[in-house]
Amino acid sequence: MKLSNEKFEQVIGSDLERDGMYLEIADVKNSADAYLEIFYSDITHKFSLTLFKEDIDLEPIEEAIEIAKHRLVPIS
Repeated sequence: MKLSNEKFEQVIGSDLERDGMYLEIADVKNSADAYLEIFYSDITHKFSLTLFKEDIDLEPIEEAIEIAKHRLVPIS
């Protein structure tokens, strides 16, 4: 994903401990440097957003939300 002249990597995974799926957006230069996580709970069927940095541009957040809506919700 490239937004605002910055490159981000997306990691989608399953979290058995929290019983759900997550989308993490990180800096391509340093994948350990996560910007945000969107988590979908299989228990509550709701999304939550966690920001790991301050002053994140809105554009990557909006893009991540759209990706999460399509990729994290289980197909019924």
